[in-house]
Formats: sequence, structure tokens, C-alpha cells
Amino acid sequence: MKIILTICTANKDASTDLLPAKKRYLSNRIKIVDQIAQKENLPFYILSGKFGIIKADKPIPWYDKQLKQENTEALLPVIIDQLKQEKITEIVFYGKSKDEKGWIAYHEVLERATRDLNIQIKKNILKNY
Repeated sequence: MKIILTICTANKDASTDLLPAKKRYLSNRIKIVDQIAQKENLPFYILSGKFGIIKADKPIPWYDKQLKQENTEALLPVIIDQLKQEKITEIVFYGKSKDEKGWIAYHEVLERATRDLNIQIKKNILKNY
């Protein structure tokens, strides 16, 4: 299955209720990528530093956990398992480059997981959003 993917964001709706991931994360990037997924008629997923790769509609609680390089080893097997369970074979990724502050760990864990599973990934770097 081919999917559209971006990463979570530090800015979150602080509601104590469970909210769909795409509503929990407060970011123009999330909205833009959601629109792209709808236009392309592809499932939209978000890479979370806490939950791994989740469907954008999945209800999640508020949390505060940015993925850092020292935490990628622990998250890697979770992501690999999720990619297998969801039968993901191709990813179209939207986000900033790995050189941008806070993005390298997300790029690295995604690259490792997709390489291990031989999943094709196409990266689209968003500059302005």
C-alpha cells in the first residue's frame, strides 16, 4: 500500500480528550499534507516520536515527546512492525530536510525502517508552510 507521510509537531491541541492525530497536531504542514493525501486519494499517516507511524485519523492523547537520535533505536522496531502490519510498500514523505533543527532523528529512523523492509520512499521537502 502506498501512503502519504509527514511527522508530528511540538504544537498540540491541549485538550484532555482523545483527538485524531491530524487534529491533535497544530501545524499548517499537517493541514497541507492532509490536503495532498485527499487529492491523491492516498492514506495519510504521521510519524510520531511517541507512537511511531500512525493513521492521521487515529485518536491520540496529548503528549510531549520529540524524537531524538538517542531514542531512535527504541522506536525503530515499533515502526518496522507498524509498516509490516499496515502492509505499507511505498511512502511519499513530506517535510523539512534532515538538516533542519529537530528533523534528523525522524529522517534517520524512517530511512532505516524502510531500508530494512525494502520499502520505496520518495521525499518531498517543503520549504514554506
